[in-house]
Amino acid sequence: MCHHQQSIFFVDDDRNVLKPSDKSVLIIEDDKDFSSVLKGISKDKGYKVLVAGDGKSALHLAAKYQPSAIILDLGLPDLDGGKVLELFKSDLTTRHIPVHIVSAREDINNGLYHGAIGVLQKPTSAVELNKVFTLFDEILNDEPKKLMIIDDDENHCR
Repeated sequence: MCHHQQSIFFVDDDRNVLKPSDKSVLIIEDDKDFSSVLKGISKDKGYKVLVAGDGKSALHLAAKYQPSAIILDLGLPDLDGGKVLELFKSDLTTRHIPVHIVSAREDINNGLYHGAIGVLQKPTSAVELNKVFTLFDEILNDEPKKLMIIDDDENHCR
């Protein structure tokens, strides 16, 4: 039994009604008010929502529910958000999930070097937050690319 299911957090989410086919976002944010704002925008954009108020809960929720996308604050109470991003991107089960950083930290652009799809500095606006979901939708709706491999060795052609 994992003991990280109960975050130090207090924002209701959709974990009890989430189906694998649902478009979902994991919000990793320790500010209750801001996570509620993010939750509202997520719902407006058609996403089911998971909320984690700390890094350990976020790692657990991402592994268990495999969200479609992740919004990550860097200033978390237990683990540094940069470390959480590094752990997501080094794990084969979560590395494919697009992560967008929304944080007040000054070193926010370092996230791009660790695999985040974008960064947004707090304080921010609803217009800018909506752009995060537009980017998520573009990535999630992108058709898988086909790759043709030409090789004259029949052992490689299967």
